[in-house]
Formats: sequence, C-alpha cells, structure tokens
Amino acid sequence: MKIVSEFPLFSIVPEWLIESKVSDNAIRVYATLCRFADKVDGSCWPSVATIGKRCGKSGSSVKRGIKELKDIGAIEVKPRFLEDNAGQTSNLYIIKFNPAYSNSDTEPHVKDELEGGSNKVRKPKSINQSHSIKEQTNKNEIYKALTDNLYKPKTKNEISSFNKVAKDLADINATYKDVEDRIKIYRKKWANMTLTVFALSKNWSLLGEMHEQYKPPKVHDCKTEGCKWIDLDVIYYCQFCKKEKTK
Repeated sequence: MKIVSEFPLFSIVPEWLIESKVSDNAIRVYATLCRFADKVDGSCWPSVATIGKRCGKSGSSVKRGIKELKDIGAIEVKPRFLEDNAGQTSNLYIIKFNPAYSNSDTEPHVKDELEGGSNKVRKPKSINQSHSIKEQTNKNEIYKALTDNLYKPKTKNEISSFNKVAKDLADINATYKDVEDRIKIYRKKWANMTLTVFALSKNWSLLGEMHEQYKPPKVHDCKTEGCKWIDLDVIYYCQFCKKEKTK
C-alpha cells in the first residue's frame, strides 16, 4: 500500500520572483520550498540536504539560494533547536507568496492556545461545561502527543498549526496512543520524508490501516485466557504453553 504524499506534483513560482534579480538557483530553491510549505501560513522545515535532493543542488548552492531569497524578502528563516538546547535542527522557513504583505497578516486567531502570547481570544463558556471541559482535555492530550512524538513548536505559526491539528484529531476521538502509533509507522516506512502535523492529519486513516496491518500478532496468555487444548487421543496438549493433561 502506498501513502499519498502531502506534496503537490508541481510548484508555482510567482512572477515577481521570476522578474527579480535572484539567480536561477534561488528560484529552484524557492520552488522546492513551496512544495513543502503549508498553503495557509507558508511554513515548512525541510533540511538543507532534503531541499538539495529535491532540486538537484549541492548543500552550498541551497544555502546561497536561501540567502538570496531571504535578502529580497521572499522567505523568512528562523532557526529551530532540539529540546534542552541539545543542538540545532532544520530551520523554519516561512514562504512569502506575495511580498506585499506578511503571511502573519492572514493568520487566524488561535483560541485557547496551549503556549504563546498572553493576548488570547477566549471562547464564551458553554452551557454544557462538562462537555466543553472534556473536549479541551482531549485536545490537550492530542497536543501533548504531538509535542512528545514530533517536537515542541516554538513560533506562533507552529503553535497555531499544532493547535489546529490537535483540535481536528480530538474531534474524531483520537487518543495519545493513536498519535504515537501513526507517527511511528510513518517514520518506519518513510524515514527520509519530513513529517508535518498537517501530513499526519491528512493521512490519518491510511496510517491507521497501516498500523493494524503491521501490528505483531497478539500473544495468547493461557493464564488469563485459558489453554487451547488439542486432543491427541491419549492426552490433551496446549498449543501455546505446552501443558499436557490426561483425559
């Protein structure tokens, strides 16, 4: 079974970039980043090696292209770090599809953010508060599963993306273990592909089917489930624990 990639089969490069003074190398890097970018906020975080592999460029060429794009305002580049400052991981890139405005201008308000600024937009209390509390608890559990098994979001765009996916998965009654299992099977089958929260959400059902397909068979426990006896004429023989008993 083959998973459907979250990346489109083509990239559209805007005319303003083609008419700019950047090199052809920079345009190819921009087009490659667009294939990874979220279509709402333009965020993505592929490694330099992944970008180079996709556009057929060396690491140094990719870095030069990123600098050109950053200098003309075509992208923003923000460093990301592993937990406890254990080292730097791939950068966060924010694509400016139109440099006349910032992507953050169109970013939706995130309600009840788990992290981030203090200016939160709060929902009015529901009449059925117990139901609302349960929904928020489920969302918090999914958010924690995403941060524990992917990474902790640091930017406002990343936090917004994690919150949206956590809410969507909570709405279908996903659990912490569901998230953990699907992330494991994705990384096992496509170790060289960047896993985003939106890719996880988009391929949720398919990843669930794959997890069931590759799940090891359940081991029969005779102590709790009882022996499975085979009649050998003279005795009974358990096919699991190998016990014998006389007839």
